[in-house]
Formats: sequence, C-alpha cells, structure tokens
Amino acid sequence: MLPPELEKFLKPRWIKQDVLCVDKPLGLSSFAVVELVKRYISRKVGHAGTLDPLAQGALILLLGSATSLVELYQRQDKVYEVSILLGARTKSFDLEQPLEDFSQCEGLELEKIKEAFDSMLGEHEYAVMGFSALKLRGKRLYKSDGTYKVKKMTLNEYELNGLNRLEAVELSRLVGQKLEEIKANFDAFTHFVDRLSNKLRHLEQNLINVFEHNLEILSKHKDMSFYLARVTMNVGKGTYVRSLVERMSYFVGCPAVAVDIYRRCLYN
Repeated sequence: MLPPELEKFLKPRWIKQDVLCVDKPLGLSSFAVVELVKRYISRKVGHAGTLDPLAQGALILLLGSATSLVELYQRQDKVYEVSILLGARTKSFDLEQPLEDFSQCEGLELEKIKEAFDSMLGEHEYAVMGFSALKLRGKRLYKSDGTYKVKKMTLNEYELNGLNRLEAVELSRLVGQKLEEIKANFDAFTHFVDRLSNKLRHLEQNLINVFEHNLEILSKHKDMSFYLARVTMNVGKGTYVRSLVERMSYFVGCPAVAVDIYRRCLYN
C-alpha cells in the first residue's frame, strides 16, 4: 500500500484491517505524518493520539471507516520509554525549549526517584503550561505565555531501568546527534512531498534554532556532570509524560527534562 521507501521511513505494522501503527520520526509532527500517508492512500486517514514533535514511536493511523474507532484506541493505556536528564530543565520539560536552571544535583540516588514515582501512581491533577512564540537573537523560539490548565493524568505503573552519570561533553554529543537526526528526517520527508508547508517549515527551523542554542549553552558548562534516568511508564489516556517529569523533578529537588520519549506499539 505504501511505497517501499516510505515503509522504510515509517516502519508500518498492521494491527488489524484499516488500523496501522507507524513509527513517527523525531522532529516531525503527528499531523505531518498523517498528511504524508494520505498522499498514498486515497481514503480518509486519522490518528488516535498525538505525539509531540520530539517524541518518537507508535502513532496509530485509522483508515477509511476505521476512523470511527478513534475513541476506542484513544482510551487505551500507553507505554513510554523515557530518558530523563537531571541537572537542567526547560520550560516545556523536553528539548523543545532552551536549557536552563543548571544544577549538579549532588547525592541524587535511584531510591529518591523511585519515591517520586511511587507518589505519582494513580490519578492526580497536574498543571500544564501554555506556550507562545518569541525570538532569540532574531531566531524563532517559544516561551511560556503564562497560562495554565489543570488536567487529570494517570500513572498506572512504572519501571526504573537505571541511573547513570552523564558528563557535559556526552550530553553535547547527544544533543548534536539529535539535531542531525532531526535534519535528516526533514530531508527525508521532503523526498515524499513537493515542499514543506509553512507550519512544518517553521517547526523545523524552531527545532534547529533551539538545539543549536542548547549546544551553545552546553559549551559554557563543560565542567558540569548530570544524571540520566531511564524509566518505562504505563499511563492512562491524556497523560503527558512531560508533566510527570516536571512533578518528579520537584519531588527530588533537582531540575529535570525528558531527552528521549518513545511510545511503544502495544498491538500485534
């Protein structure tokens, strides 16, 4: 159904007839992936749960009459594999914003992080911050617009998969690798379309601006070391991983940011 090159890019797996699980590439919006698939399928295409641009993994696509099943798939629990950097934060609690609030977080232990996630099990209310556009040295970034909404979210269960030290040079290498991956994914995307939409072009430029800015910031913190925690989370409908990271950071008293968010496809 999809061209071989596009299958290589999106790694599709059929869940059932007219329900497809694709692997959303880093940097692209969920809407862009849906619109891309529409170019090759002469049917209605919808999706059952948005992923942030910097989140990767399972995006459930519903084709034709299967779009009526959107609420069924949206209600399903989700599983995320998350890498959390401790020792810096961003206002969005992912890498879509500039790094700030650097801290050595000396003496941080895995048990403290476990206590934080234990306290978050079940349904709780979280404050979610809104964002608006700004420019930094003429480049488009985003900042908090000062608005919040309160939203109920559910952490069903979690598994801590390790806590390791990460030197600043290693973090710079990680950020640089992600920047190159984002550029490569947008280049690959343009292979399948005539041109990027204005919205997608702005997204690409914003991500590049922020990542380049973060590399510049890290070059001024060469002597710092950080922690990297790896967590698998099973969450309920409408739960934002970034909000869980925010709550955890306040509990342990150390700034934190999600540097990797990958959603598993739970369907065979």
